[in-house]
Amino acid sequence: MNGIAAYALAIELGKILPGCRVVKSLLLPAGFRLILDRGDPPGFDLLFFSREAEIVPSSMLEIPAGHTRETFVALRGATVAGASAPGPDRVIVIDLRQEDSWAKSCGYSLRLDLSPGMKAVSLFQMPEGKVCGAHGVPGSGTPRGPFETADPGRWSILDLPEECPGEISEILARAEEARGPGPAEGKAAREAASALVSMIGGLDPALSRYLAREFGSSPEAFWLNLAALGRALASQRFEWNVYDLPGAGKDGECALYPVALPAPARFGKSPGMLEALRGGAAGRVLPQYTAHLRNAAAAPLKKEIRRARKLLGNLSEDLGEAGRAAEFRRYADLLATNRHLLKKGMKEITLKDFSGEASLTIPLDSSLDPDRNIRKYFRKAKKGGRGLPVIGSRIEKVKSELEKKALALGRLAAIDSPADLLRHAPPMKELSAKREDAERTTRFKRFRLDDKHCIYAGRSGAENDELTHEFASPSDLWFHAQGSAGSHVILKGADRSTSRRMIETAAAVAAWFSKARNSRTVPVIYTEKRHVRKPRGSRPGTAVCQREKTIFVTPALPDETGPADDDERVGR
Repeated sequence: MNGIAAYALAIELGKILPGCRVVKSLLLPAGFRLILDRGDPPGFDLLFFSREAEIVPSSMLEIPAGHTRETFVALRGATVAGASAPGPDRVIVIDLRQEDSWAKSCGYSLRLDLSPGMKAVSLFQMPEGKVCGAHGVPGSGTPRGPFETADPGRWSILDLPEECPGEISEILARAEEARGPGPAEGKAAREAASALVSMIGGLDPALSRYLAREFGSSPEAFWLNLAALGRALASQRFEWNVYDLPGAGKDGECALYPVALPAPARFGKSPGMLEALRGGAAGRVLPQYTAHLRNAAAAPLKKEIRRARKLLGNLSEDLGEAGRAAEFRRYADLLATNRHLLKKGMKEITLKDFSGEASLTIPLDSSLDPDRNIRKYFRKAKKGGRGLPVIGSRIEKVKSELEKKALALGRLAAIDSPADLLRHAPPMKELSAKREDAERTTRFKRFRLDDKHCIYAGRSGAENDELTHEFASPSDLWFHAQGSAGSHVILKGADRSTSRRMIETAAAVAAWFSKARNSRTVPVIYTEKRHVRKPRGSRPGTAVCQREKTIFVTPALPDETGPADDDERVGR
């Protein structure tokens, strides 16, 4: 869902959701469902099966029993106080109020983040802004604050200047110069769209490419059309529709917009927010979700087919070896008869067969002595004689299994219902066993450095194991005080662009939560988590690492002005 559609949807939800009560919130396969006691629809699904999350009415998606699990239990019975958007930034925030048995009121903010690479849904306790949990695709970043937004760009689509800025005219001119047959036009269009999106907050790549293609020869016309869309959005004159944007690529197919575009619409007249949302979901989102579920259900079958084919190849080689049992017996008898001619180090020997009319060249293992070479051929002859019928039977069995799996794969390809596909998938308990880090992050000490980087530290041997071997991603950096007992520390979000200062900060945290805390300088080892393993049968918190580096730091916390357990933000 694009930014302006999410912005308008937040405004629409702010009108219809207040007063609704939360029945429960569920975790779905690659999705989240909020069920309300009333409204149209009485709930919605947030699907995060790809880089960008999508919202669909929950009535459109049937999920079989056993494939959901309740999450955010604190929200059960909470009342929706309102919904809003920090800006046209693909973020929707739903405010909720909850009262306990003592009539004490507690506030929550449910953040729905549709931006690429972010946690799709996060729950915060207000007014502290403490993270209660988050869900999203594996490897997505740490949750942003309830109302945090990305860089808004130089201009916002909600408030554009009257005249087209010179920078925009230059971008459109460069894209226009590259127009023509060949790949150069496509590359220039992508570069222009990317530049426009980074400069104009709320503009998405599909709409950017379409407007640049239609009006790129006239920057003034481009700007007038864009400004008109922004004014309609700012005035909340919503005209929901589903558009196919010619020339906008795959992400422009069946795109939902809350304002009228100069492009072909699927509905002649605006059908309203709910019907347009359903139309966009039926035309693009649900087919893509179905394809995702089909791939997930087919993945184990494909893996088994690859293994079976490899086994079939190995068995075929074994069958060929077994078929030479008589030949190997002949070699063994000849070598035994001519034992006196054999010497260690020989790679082969040519001998007259027992008829005396033909010669045979017999391969030898130069690393074996004569007697062991003879025994080797006797063993191969004996093994081949016994294994020939067994191998043949196994080959037939593997072929039969391959046929069954191929048929099952074909049946999956013919299923176009998410509910039917989920019946072929493991239950939710197995699907979610990879890592539900959102439910566990509050258990670790945590220090947020910026929107991308966050430091986590375990508080016990069991927590160290969980933090390192379940929560951390392979590319995260792992820290531990060298030669001292202490916490495992993870720098989440680390990559090649991570600064030396952040690495030193994480190392200082590892030194602080160790028995060397009172030392002036502490050596700390660090490496990517992929190089850390737990020895079998070892005590909780034990870890062995490879390819580690050593850094010397002074023990310290990133921000010692507040409690370590809070989600402290380090000043930049």
